[in-house]
Amino acid sequence: MIWNRKTLAGLFVVATSLMSGAASAQGYVGVAVGSTKWSSVCWGENRCSSGTTTKLTAGYTLDKNFAIEGSIYSLGNYSNQLTASNFSQSVKGKGNGVSFAGVFNYEFSQDFSGFAKLGIASMHRDVAWNTASASSTPVIASEVRNSTQAVLGLGVKYKLNDRVSLTLELEQYRSRYNLNKPEVRTVTTGVQFAF
Repeated sequence: MIWNRKTLAGLFVVATSLMSGAASAQGYVGVAVGSTKWSSVCWGENRCSSGTTTKLTAGYTLDKNFAIEGSIYSLGNYSNQLTASNFSQSVKGKGNGVSFAGVFNYEFSQDFSGFAKLGIASMHRDVAWNTASASSTPVIASEVRNSTQAVLGLGVKYKLNDRVSLTLELEQYRSRYNLNKPEVRTVTTGVQFAF
């Protein structure tokens, strides 16, 4: 069969249209930034600061209500300072990781929707602490902690147009050894791009 330029150009246009149409209904990427609260280190009357969350997400829409997505995230730095009359302890750390989750979407209107997320996260933490007391030698130590844990999320999404949406999301990362209390909680705002 001999292919002329018009036939090839027509096939190219049709193929491009089909691919872009399928992709626009199925794929998305997002960026988000927000605050991190480390409940496992920020407790009691301690002076505590938590970090800034940044997150990059890629997802695939299975149908109107369900999607799967993966994220790369940084939970920023945190610090914790406890001081008593004869004892002091300071802790500094940072965390980052990846997560994979299933997402359930529910449309309240054409432009406004809510979503819930359940998945797993792999978290890497670097922790260093300095402990001093009047009765013992100061202790300076550090360690790396890696864990796999559940991630839960709730959020809302507002569609600006067919390609761009704004998101607001609360996520909790629950450690294997403390399922009753979230180890990390994040609140983020972001932008999501469909393609």
